[in-house]
Amino acid sequence: MTNLNLVFWKQLEILGSTIGSGAELCDVLKLVWSGDLKPVVDRVLPLSKAKKAHEILERGEQFDKLVLKP
Repeated sequence: MTNLNLVFWKQLEILGSTIGSGAELCDVLKLVWSGDLKPVVDRVLPLSKAKKAHEILERGEQFDKLVLKP
């Protein structure tokens, strides 16, 4: 089990994927970090608009991902 307090305290990032192997995830992340692959982001909202983001997702009004920024 992961201690979430340590994740927040140490400002760690958790990356994951529901498909593919760990090696495939690493390959894709290298492409993202190099700029050769750009994730599709519908829009970026401030964290204070998290409720609005959930409403957009529930209505299916987004094209792919929504990002919340602190």
